[in-house]
Amino acid sequence: MNTGPQAQKSSKKQVITVIVTHSRPHGDEKLAIAMLMETSNHPFDLTKADIRLIRNDTDLDLYSDRKDVIFVGVGARLAQKCKGRVFDEHGIKDDSKCSADLVAEAVGVDGRLRAILEETRRHDKERVSAPMSLATVLKARYEQSPEAEVIAWGIQGARAIVRQALTGKRIDLEHKEEILGIASVAYQEIGQQQTASAKLSCGDFQKRVFEHTLPRFTATSQSGLPTDIGTIFLAMSTENTANAHKWLFAAAKDLVMEQIAFLNALDDFVARHERIVIANGIGGPVSVAFIKSDSHEMIRVFRNKKAGGYDVLIQRNSKGQVGIFTKQGNHPARGREFNLDPLARMVRWAEMSASRRTPHGWWKMGADGDCPDVEEWFYFKKGGSLMNGTKSRPGTLSTRLTDDDLAYIVRCAFSVGGEAMFMEENRVNEPRMSRVWDKGNLRPSKR
Repeated sequence: MNTGPQAQKSSKKQVITVIVTHSRPHGDEKLAIAMLMETSNHPFDLTKADIRLIRNDTDLDLYSDRKDVIFVGVGARLAQKCKGRVFDEHGIKDDSKCSADLVAEAVGVDGRLRAILEETRRHDKERVSAPMSLATVLKARYEQSPEAEVIAWGIQGARAIVRQALTGKRIDLEHKEEILGIASVAYQEIGQQQTASAKLSCGDFQKRVFEHTLPRFTATSQSGLPTDIGTIFLAMSTENTANAHKWLFAAAKDLVMEQIAFLNALDDFVARHERIVIANGIGGPVSVAFIKSDSHEMIRVFRNKKAGGYDVLIQRNSKGQVGIFTKQGNHPARGREFNLDPLARMVRWAEMSASRRTPHGWWKMGADGDCPDVEEWFYFKKGGSLMNGTKSRPGTLSTRLTDDDLAYIVRCAFSVGGEAMFMEENRVNEPRMSRVWDKGNLRPSKR
């Protein structure tokens, strides 16, 4: 996947032939790569660089000894060995930064990119993004189109807004009215194909798709947000109108397909999900939905009011991987946050036991992000979720926990006094003070 010409190049620069990032790179990685390509205040020549994806941490070893490689969003453990070529926020103490921030610091980008960086950082760290932001649309496109195509599309858009910001070139607002027209053409084309969904020929279903998709394009044409695809389209239109139309049309088609997938998932959820009610839940009754599905739209369905107002979703895919989700960490009926640390501890502890590893380090099991002893589960605290395999890490080993195991753990995690009950029933006899972690005083527990 060639990344195209850099803004300026020098024979004295270090030639980079590979940019390594993770599967399905996010908006911050796209912006980081775009800034490296569109600026010259760094020691790299990226004119011949290709994007390479790693599926797990061990893949990094394939590139660790090479001097022609840059790491974006991955490679924290190689920071010393590959000094100056690793832009991975996961290995730094300041968890408020994203990979784009690290590149901005390295290349000395000034305040002209401040608004774009701030919005990108918020999307990445808080998972709060506008419906038509580049970060949001990337997620939709990954589900509908080849990964390599979407990565190239995202970098193309990110480079356009970086160029516009650095040059100060005024956006051509004359093209604003074209946005809704492009979306309408995309909708009509998919409708005519009649292959996107058997239901699409149904008038009621077609109306639901139309009503949910086109208003988003009306909004993006008026938002003016720095990373909205409408803003990017207008920035691209000042350079090449035909390319801008092609770029937006690709997004429009996938967003229509996304809405079709969402409505199908909603119908599937309503028909097949199982319900668990935890009567003595923390803060009141807690309702849990469980479903087996490969649809990536189930999280959106769960957070939609038409799904029935559940507090927790457990989704298992056909590979056996599981995601446990709440509504952005908030109990919807009472406006209070769930503390998912106990859930993370219980799931990881049980995973170790199920895989015949001796569980240890109870309090460490609630660590946000990765847990070195239990690589099967990633805890995203701000997003209110615990995931066994993510879109960026599809190769994660499937959990050994059964559906009954998960139901038991969720009941304990969301019940009053449930953590103490779990610890007693599973013989968790470890000190409660976290300061003993580094003293080697933890006593391993067994079932």
